[in-house]
Amino acid sequence: SLTNILDIKKTEEGLVIGKLIDEDNLPDQEGLNKIKEYTLGKEIYCNKLISEDAKTTLIICRITGDKSKIAKAIEKVTKEANLKNLKTYFAGLPFQLNAVNDMIIRDIKILLPFVALIILIVLYLSFGSIIYVVMPLLSVGLSALWTIGFMALLRVPLTIITNIIPAILMAVGSAYAIHVICKFMEKNNVMDNRAKTIDSLSKVITPVFLAALTTIIGFISFIFGSYLIMIQQFGIFTSSGIAMAFLLSVTLIPALLGSIKNLKPNQRQNLEILNKIMERIGYWVFHHKDIIWITGTIIGICFLLGIPFIKTKVDFLDYFKENSSIRITEKIMEQSFGGSVPIQILVRGDLQKPEVLNAMKELHNFLDTLKGVYHPQSIVNLIEEMNDAMGEGKNIPDTKEKISNLYFLLEGEETLEQLINEDKTEGIIQAMTPGAYNEESEVLIKKIQDYIRSKNNHLYKFELTGSAVVYQHLNQSLLRSQFLSLFIAIIAIFFCLFFLTRSLLESILGLVPILLGLSVLFGIMGLLKIPLDVATVLIGSICVGIGIDYSIHFLNRYSYERKTSDPEKALL
Repeated sequence: SLTNILDIKKTEEGLVIGKLIDEDNLPDQEGLNKIKEYTLGKEIYCNKLISEDAKTTLIICRITGDKSKIAKAIEKVTKEANLKNLKTYFAGLPFQLNAVNDMIIRDIKILLPFVALIILIVLYLSFGSIIYVVMPLLSVGLSALWTIGFMALLRVPLTIITNIIPAILMAVGSAYAIHVICKFMEKNNVMDNRAKTIDSLSKVITPVFLAALTTIIGFISFIFGSYLIMIQQFGIFTSSGIAMAFLLSVTLIPALLGSIKNLKPNQRQNLEILNKIMERIGYWVFHHKDIIWITGTIIGICFLLGIPFIKTKVDFLDYFKENSSIRITEKIMEQSFGGSVPIQILVRGDLQKPEVLNAMKELHNFLDTLKGVYHPQSIVNLIEEMNDAMGEGKNIPDTKEKISNLYFLLEGEETLEQLINEDKTEGIIQAMTPGAYNEESEVLIKKIQDYIRSKNNHLYKFELTGSAVVYQHLNQSLLRSQFLSLFIAIIAIFFCLFFLTRSLLESILGLVPILLGLSVLFGIMGLLKIPLDVATVLIGSICVGIGIDYSIHFLNRYSYERKTSDPEKALL
């Protein structure tokens, strides 16, 4: 910070290296005004440590170890300091991730009870009996509890992706128990509960199993198609939870149905109304088949036209509201210092040779020409400052001996350790960029990489590293992850449908609703300019895994009814 930064001055006695401000002997207001004028006039400070209007300054911390824990400690110490008349903000990835973590906890506290309440209301309106409401919630609640407990045992953290697992399990897993209960309720009252349970389970277990299997496949596809570990973890634990929900639905639910005495079907009047509505829709569909498939084709093609407009984007800031402290902080960082995300370039070579330092200076100049890159800095800035103070001009000394002498004057300074290694064979060039990573960022990174490749030789090597490279790989992986996970899921589901129907045509028909749904989904994303990011990359495979259940149940029941009925009656 301003209180401990290295300062290089030219005096009558020669070069003086010390601190900008003496912490033990703070200057008066007049002295501070002189320091203000001095720092704003020096490139090494202005826009890098203090803003041009002198209203914003940085305290820069380089963190090693548990970044989340240390970031929380920094916040605590800052707040306890009770800095009157000052506003403090926390920028950088560790603070963003901590804010995301807090957001996840808040979301879970709101989302889980909300989902449970909605399911409870729907079940009660459907069945009109507390017993029939409790059973699905019991099975899905246990599966969610076991899944989160399993994650805790394996020390797998909740992330911006995995935090939705409990809600998904409650929404998806309850369906399996509902199908078993609904089949039980269809049976007449002549049979006892045990016999009804056995008969119901024998009729429904195949489609429920295939529905669970295809949903599991949809989520497992993330394991093979994703660049991010947290998305792979999401796939593993969601599919595990769905498997548990299925097992509980075909073991615990039948056990309860068969053992509870005086358990009678309790169909509600509103379900009867719904059945009549569905029957009318079925009748209309059967007699207007051409309208259905022509309309469906037109809808699919129209939305397909929006898919080419889908863009990829990697931006953690998107997960925060505009008025959140994280977004406000990032705006301040962009306005005053160019942003909070560093571009870092590793330099390998003899950093005491003029040729190497001059190459670094050229790279500085190149970065200055790029829109979206701000204030590059490295050991070059210090060497030039010192050389200027020595009366040699603000440039790199022309001999290795002169450079070595300047390094000698910096020995023991903390700043030096942050810019080069001990034997002076590796150094770092750092510049700042805004938080969002998008198409412009992709072009920017490519320009830097192309420049580096054209300059590397036997004397020195540049290598782009840090957050920029991680974001680049993540951004490039989004489309590949989406297509690969969808491809794996659709192929595997096709074979499941073929196993169920034993018909190539019916298997393809079973995929039609999924493919139409995907075209609408991605078409809307393209037309509304909703980017494909870390979160939305999940939606396609989730839709495939969950949506195929309806095709499976419909095809299974239609096939069963066709054995004794004509097509229209079977459809109704």
